[in-house]
Amino acid sequence: MPPPKAYRGPEVRIGILTGKTAIEFSPMGRCQIMAGGILLTQGDSGETWIVGVKDSNPAKVVFRLVAGSMSSRDRAREKAREVEALGFKTLIKPIGMSSFALQTGVFPTLYYRVYLADTFETDSSARAFREQLKNRLDTFIVREIATPSSGQLVLKNVTKNVQYETAESIQISGATIQIRDIPVGTGFHWEKLENRAYPPVLEFTLDVHGKLSAINIIPLELYVEGVLPYEMPNGFPESALRAQAVCIRSKALALKGLVHSGDPFDFCGEVHCQVYGGLDRRNFLVSRAVRKTEGQVLFKDGRILDAVYSAVCGGHTDNVEEIWNTSPKVHLKARVDGPSSLKRYEPLDQEENVRKWILESPHAYCNTINGDWPSAFAYTKKYFRWEVRLSQDELRTQLEKSTGKSLGAILNMVPLKRTQSGRITQLKIVGTERDTVLEGELTIRKALYSSTLWSSCFIVIPQNPLEGIPQTFILKGAGWGHGVGMCQTGAGVLAFCGKSYKTILKFYFPNAELKKLY
Repeated sequence: MPPPKAYRGPEVRIGILTGKTAIEFSPMGRCQIMAGGILLTQGDSGETWIVGVKDSNPAKVVFRLVAGSMSSRDRAREKAREVEALGFKTLIKPIGMSSFALQTGVFPTLYYRVYLADTFETDSSARAFREQLKNRLDTFIVREIATPSSGQLVLKNVTKNVQYETAESIQISGATIQIRDIPVGTGFHWEKLENRAYPPVLEFTLDVHGKLSAINIIPLELYVEGVLPYEMPNGFPESALRAQAVCIRSKALALKGLVHSGDPFDFCGEVHCQVYGGLDRRNFLVSRAVRKTEGQVLFKDGRILDAVYSAVCGGHTDNVEEIWNTSPKVHLKARVDGPSSLKRYEPLDQEENVRKWILESPHAYCNTINGDWPSAFAYTKKYFRWEVRLSQDELRTQLEKSTGKSLGAILNMVPLKRTQSGRITQLKIVGTERDTVLEGELTIRKALYSSTLWSSCFIVIPQNPLEGIPQTFILKGAGWGHGVGMCQTGAGVLAFCGKSYKTILKFYFPNAELKKLY
């Protein structure tokens, strides 16, 4: 289905591939190939092209520690004074878009980061310094470009055996482009390679490492159409698809200019940002859901909100500040994913309560284990409550690989800190040679399981001891994903029960306003 002739709203740059030495692609129609704004050549449908890199040099980068990102310069100055009182010099820099101007008004998207003044030449040295500070000051690390990368791009028409070289970025327009062997779901259980088709415009340029990046430059609304069927099944009711479309658009506008510092694109096409797969899965319902919510975003205090979401919350969503190193946000608060309280189980940050919670099947919107649900919901059943078995050898090997430490035989895994949804954010691994503590819900999920655990909301059941050493560990868990914001399965169930997309958004983001930008 061809895209509409015109879209309202801003353009976005999506990193499809990065870190490559060569990329193979084929135009699906007549196209123009530009370099530095000058026509280099033309391509025809079905031809095979390869773009590569020659004599490249990586960018010179430095690493900085950030003490906070504030919505106003005054608040940033207050934070800087707090940090300086601890004995550190600071630097304040604006980040993001300066504003988002439309007919309906000018919406600020600029933030002010409070940096520590010192820079580091390597990520490892920045991490070491951050570790020294962790009991005094919470920080995170960002990368800055001191000198950009340089080199030649080599473009070859394999079909006609013609080659071109240029020091400029290459842009292809006028036709959809198919790229081969796109990595999908890297590090997760659905990891694979796919051939995908991307709408005009496609850009090839050097990344920070002097390697090759492929970037899709498209209108925001077309981006939403390319994300929606990869983040929510097409078979979900349309009001759920509309709610998801609003979340995708809000998240993109809220984060444009704030993520992928130093990269030549706004967002990646993977889970880290939002999964964007081109237009292969787009259908009538997806396009209509985007069109019927065109320009609509979630607002609070005059700012577009980062409307995050996860697949299956497991029955309870989470506070954003407990999952990520950020300040509390009124639209991202922990709540029961259902119509009533769960006093029988709460608070879920207590081991006794979370054990009952996980071992039982409480009523929640995202609990699709029982009931007559449409086929699109079938995959969700295995995520509300799940079980993973790990042998002693599997767990020991995986932990040595993920932590870089030899822990010996694993004796136990002890949750030190849980969130309001029961997710573990600090986990102590007890070994015969040494102990270690894993911090962060995603770090824990990746450290324990090669394809990433579905959630960090789990309990540990050691089994089959041999000379005091468990030979098996059973992890019983709840949910899939981080649990912050909208529960996608819960949204689907609410939609199936007849709720509108506005009602769904109000439930999951109770302190947010829905506004139309264009």
